[in-house]
Amino acid sequence: MEDSPAPPMSAQWRNMFVLAIIYGYIAIIVLGALWFFRWRETELPWWTDIPVGFLAIFLIGPAQHRLFLLGQEACLGVLFRNRWLNELAGDWLTHFPFSTSTHHMRHIVRSHYEFPNDPERDAELIIAGKAGFWPLKPVRFLRMTALLRWHSLRANYNFSANPNNPYQEPGERPPKVALRIGTAYVLIMFAILIGLYLSPNWWVLVFLPPSMWVVTCFIFLLLPGRCFHQSRLKSVYSPRFRTLMQITFITLVNLGLGWSSYFTGRSGILNYIALWVAPMVTTCTWAMLLRQWRQHAGREQEAAKCTANISSNWLRRLLVFPLNQHLHQTKHDFPETPWYHLPRLAQNPTRIR
Repeated sequence: MEDSPAPPMSAQWRNMFVLAIIYGYIAIIVLGALWFFRWRETELPWWTDIPVGFLAIFLIGPAQHRLFLLGQEACLGVLFRNRWLNELAGDWLTHFPFSTSTHHMRHIVRSHYEFPNDPERDAELIIAGKAGFWPLKPVRFLRMTALLRWHSLRANYNFSANPNNPYQEPGERPPKVALRIGTAYVLIMFAILIGLYLSPNWWVLVFLPPSMWVVTCFIFLLLPGRCFHQSRLKSVYSPRFRTLMQITFITLVNLGLGWSSYFTGRSGILNYIALWVAPMVTTCTWAMLLRQWRQHAGREQEAAKCTANISSNWLRRLLVFPLNQHLHQTKHDFPETPWYHLPRLAQNPTRIR
């Protein structure tokens, strides 16, 4: 990938400002929806929850889309100049909330920028094709199985043997031991939260999730390094440390959901599914797929000609092309350029900031 001059340190902090705005916006929508659900119980019939829930899903999805895009910036190393801050913010603020990590997504993002539209090496194209979204089939947007398959393929891309994957060691199958332990941990924690909602018990919530976290972290500390995912891409920190952080994040989220259920008498896990998971797999995914299709609408042509800067009005930028995504050709030409510098670079590609 072609490098571009790094932006000033002060300019990089605008990403923290954008992240704060996005999470603030999501918090307002979620709290507003939760307030309505509770107020409605004594004022309106139950079915009025449905349109409010759909409205919340429609409003949260585009914000999640922006988090995914900032996650791509972290994968390319331009969310923040400091590489540790870039990786930690990328993990905790843009990837852990979607059950993935910056280093994992870096494989997908880097393959797309290094091998755009290559049917054997461009992970975005491969995943969209396997999920049935390429060529674009809008009717599949209504099939939940197709949307879930797309997310599953992205989550498991690095753990599937692929001789054409440029970041895998040839002839080696990616280890899945740590992945399976982590998956089992999530499922057990989910079952505990459901059980606590049906039969509230504060002392179980106090002792069981923290104890599970300690035991699971101890297991990961004892696992040999070969049990964790390895790749040719250099990581800022070890796969073991990244896994421990992700388990910690999952535990904190589940504790928050568990205590909210205990104090309010309402299922935190169901609200989480309705107001975070549902928009992630519907409106957020639709925006991502529409954006990718429009950015690479000519995939059947020569790869170098398949990206484009797109003439886009304010509504399209708001819903599909936020963070200057309409300047996709410029981003491909200078992937190490932060999103907020793309307009000036598109006007004058030779200009050094």
